[in-house]
Amino acid sequence: MSEKRLEAQCLCGQASWRINTPPTPFAHCHCSVCRKAHGSAYATYMAAELDALEWLSGEDQVATFESSDGFKRRFCRACGSVVPGIAADGHVFAPPGGVTDDPGAAAKIHIFVASKAPWFTITDELRQFEVFPKGEGPSSITAGTFEVGSPQPHGSCMCGEVCFELTGPITAARFCHCSRCRRGRAATHAANAFAEQGSVRFLKGEEMIRTFKLPEAQFFAQAFCARCGSVAPRVDPSRGIAVIPFGAFDGDPGVAPAAHIFVGSKCPWHEITDDLPQYDAAPM
Repeated sequence: MSEKRLEAQCLCGQASWRINTPPTPFAHCHCSVCRKAHGSAYATYMAAELDALEWLSGEDQVATFESSDGFKRRFCRACGSVVPGIAADGHVFAPPGGVTDDPGAAAKIHIFVASKAPWFTITDELRQFEVFPKGEGPSSITAGTFEVGSPQPHGSCMCGEVCFELTGPITAARFCHCSRCRRGRAATHAANAFAEQGSVRFLKGEEMIRTFKLPEAQFFAQAFCARCGSVAPRVDPSRGIAVIPFGAFDGDPGVAPAAHIFVGSKCPWHEITDDLPQYDAAPM
C-alpha cells in the first residue's frame, strides 16, 4: 500500500487538510445526495478514522449540514467546496477531488448505483453495488426533489432551499476535468449543462445562493447554497450564459454530457472509459 498521504484544499484555498494514513481505495457514490452536494455524476470518497484527519488551515471556515441522522456533510463557507465530512459511525469520508498530486490510490467500486443519474452511464469495469457492499450502512440515501408540475427540466439543492427550472433548451453539455472544477466540486470531474442566460428561473431560494469568483480566472466561479453547500446554477451575464450542474437536476433533463474537456488536467487516479470525444483543453 502507498505510504503517501491524501492532502487537499478547497477552491479558494482557505480550508486545507491531510489524512494521516495511507489512502484506502476510493468509492464512487451515486446517491442523489452526493450528486447534489458535488453537482456531478457521482461523488468520490475514501474513508478514514476520525483521528486521521488533520486540518492544516481554515477549519473555522467550514460549515456543516446534516443531510441525514448523524451524517454530517461539510463545505467551505467562502467557495462551497466539499471538504471531509463525518459519517454516522464516526468515520471521516474525504473527497480526493482537491488533491493536486497523485495520492497513490484509485477507485475500486461504485455504490448506490440503484440511485444513479439517468443521464449517466457507467462504462468502467469496477464492481457495482446497489447500496453499500455486503449490506453495510444505510439501504437508502435519497435527497428530496422539487416538483414544478411542468415538463421543463428542473432541480434543487439537497436541503430544498434552492429550486429552479429551465425555460429554454440546453445548448451544450460537458464533463470538465480542469483542476478548478475538480477542486471546486471536490469530484473526479464536473458535469455542466449550458443554456442562455435567461433560461434559468429560480422558483425559490435565489437569495440563498452564494457565488465565489476565483480571482485569477477570467470567468470561473462557483455558485452554491449557503445552507447545505450544494452546487447551484450560475448566471454569467458577461458571456450571456447560464451554467447548470447536472447533479442538481431532479429527474432526467433529456440531455447528457457529450464530451470531456480539459483532459490534459485530468486527475491521475481516474481513467476515462467511455467513447465520448476528448479535448486537452476547451473545444474550439
